[in-house]
Amino acid sequence: MSFVASLARKVLSFHLERGIATQRAQGFPSLAKGRATMKADSYHASMASRRAAGYPELRAGRETQKAQGYPVLVRHREIQAAAGHPAARSARDHKEKKRDERWTVMKDEDPAAFKKSIVAANRRAVELGESLEEFTQRHAQFGITDLDDVQKYWRQAEATAGRRLPTGDMLRKKCEECRRNPCFKCDSAKPTCGRCAKRGLQCIYLPRIVKGGKGKKSNDDEGDSDSLAPARAGHKRKVEEVE
Repeated sequence: MSFVASLARKVLSFHLERGIATQRAQGFPSLAKGRATMKADSYHASMASRRAAGYPELRAGRETQKAQGYPVLVRHREIQAAAGHPAARSARDHKEKKRDERWTVMKDEDPAAFKKSIVAANRRAVELGESLEEFTQRHAQFGITDLDDVQKYWRQAEATAGRRLPTGDMLRKKCEECRRNPCFKCDSAKPTCGRCAKRGLQCIYLPRIVKGGKGKKSNDDEGDSDSLAPARAGHKRKVEEVE
């Protein structure tokens, strides 16, 4: 009887040690699960008590921040503004920055297109109420620091603000002096347009070549054709002399 009891104890001890070894190798999953359950129950119990009390520590922290004027938030906004953070810039500022970068490249690669873009931007800026000081600062970004050039751009922008720039047929009917300055309007008056008469400039209308075969006339009126008659007569005399 004692032998059987001793054998039973040995078998039980063997299985117990084997089970403990298996649990140890697996990290005692049952124990870990029990601890996790206890921790979750404790957490939920704590949250339930805090919820019932109205989260006193959170409410106290908010009241403290409000009394101090939210210093952390204010400091964060100051850092963003000082660093030029995108959140501190408006969409318009971002768009103007991209436009300035595009103009910088255009200035080096295509000066004519750059000048045309500057004229259009100046006209738009004056229409939006940009002051002369802001106008000067903006041109300084593109390397235009000569005050005479800036004032010339300013006068052109003021002269064209609120109206369409002359293009197409309007441009072809302009005198030569006004054609050199597309921003100015020419009334195409003969023999001297209003702008040239006002500034004491020599007003010249040259005939424009019009493609389309015989029978086509230039955009200038008959007065221009009459003014060219002496030149044509002289050309005819030269031809007769050669013959």
